[in-house]
Amino acid sequence: MNQFRPSIPGMLSLAFVLCTIGTMSAPSEGAGRPLASSEHTNGRSTRRAFTEVVDAANRWTVRVESDGEEVAFGVIVEADGYIITKASRLRDQLMVRLPNDRKLSAEYIGYHPKHDLALLKINAKGLDTVEWQEEADPAVGRWVVTPDQQGAPRAVGVLSVTRREIPEVKVRGVLGIRLDGPNNSATVQEVFPKSAADLCGLEPGDVIQRVNDFNVDSRGALMQKIAEYSPGERLVLKVRREKQELDLKATLTHPFGDFLSRIAMQNQMGGALSERRTGFPLVIQHDSVLQPEECGGPLVDLSGKAIGINIARAGRTESYAIPDDVVRQAVDELLTGKFPPPQVKLAGFTVPQGQNQSSQTGGE
Repeated sequence: MNQFRPSIPGMLSLAFVLCTIGTMSAPSEGAGRPLASSEHTNGRSTRRAFTEVVDAANRWTVRVESDGEEVAFGVIVEADGYIITKASRLRDQLMVRLPNDRKLSAEYIGYHPKHDLALLKINAKGLDTVEWQEEADPAVGRWVVTPDQQGAPRAVGVLSVTRREIPEVKVRGVLGIRLDGPNNSATVQEVFPKSAADLCGLEPGDVIQRVNDFNVDSRGALMQKIAEYSPGERLVLKVRREKQELDLKATLTHPFGDFLSRIAMQNQMGGALSERRTGFPLVIQHDSVLQPEECGGPLVDLSGKAIGINIARAGRTESYAIPDDVVRQAVDELLTGKFPPPQVKLAGFTVPQGQNQSSQTGGE
C-alpha cells in the first residue's frame, strides 16, 4: 500500500484551516457567528482539511450493522475478509458495509473480552487492509483523525493522555423507588424525594411495564435491567397508572449523592456514551467527539496510518483507542480460534457463556 504523501495544495489548505480554527465560520455552519467549542476540531470545514489524511484509511474502514441497525465501525485486517470491531455493540444478524457501499453478511469468528474486540469474517477477497504505524504512540497534543468511508473524516481531535489502564468501574444508576405489589409485579410502593423517579413523575401505585425496549414482567427483572445503566443515563419508562399508560423519562442518579449525579449527567451532555467504557488494559485518550456507533474503527495520525482502534466514547471530551500494537496482538490471538464468539449478553457487556461475573445484587 502506498504511503500517504500529502500534496502541496492539500497541505496549504490544512495549514490555513488549522491556523484559523479559533475564529473561522462557514455559511453552512451558521454565518456570522463564532464556532462552538465542539466545532473547533469537529466542524465540517475543519474535517474537510484532513480529507487527504484519510484517503487510504477510508478504503479499509467498514461499517457494521446488527439487526438492521448501524452499530459500529470496523477495520479490515486481512484481505480475505477478516474484520475487527467493537464487540459489545454487536447482537444478531451481522452485516458489513464496505467503502463501495456493498453489503455482505458477516460471521462472528471470535471475541476478545479483555479488549472488547470482535473478529468478523465476510466472503470477500482482495480487500484493502489496515496499515499500522508500528512506531511509538504520537505525543500528547498531536492531531488524530477518525476516518469515515468516503471523503472527509468522521472526527478530528488531539491526543490528550498517553497510554494507560482504564480500571473496570461498576457504578449503577439509581431510579429511587421501593417496589411492592401483587404477583411479583414491578409496582412502586415508595418514591424517594429528589430521586430520578421523583423528578420524572413516578408515583406510588404505578406499575412499571417497560424500560426502553425491555418488557418488565417482574420486580427482579426491573432491578436487573436498571442495574445495567450508569448514573446520568436517560431511560424511557412505560408505566400503568390505574387505567392510563404513560411514558416517563428518567435520568438515573448516582448512588452516592446528588453532586456525583450532576457530574455524571454533565459528562454525557456532548452525546451518548459507550455502554462499555471501562475495564481496558491499555488505551490512549483523545478528545475527538464520537458517538458509540462510531467506535470500533481506526484512529490514524497525520501519516494516514492507524495508531489504534477507537474502542469507547467515555465522556464529553474523552474517547479511548486501543494502541495498534495491542490490537495486532489481539488479532493474532483471535485468529488462533481460542476465543469463541459470545453466547450471552449481560449488562451491556458481551461475555462468553460460563465466564465468571460479579454478582448482580439488586437495587433500583
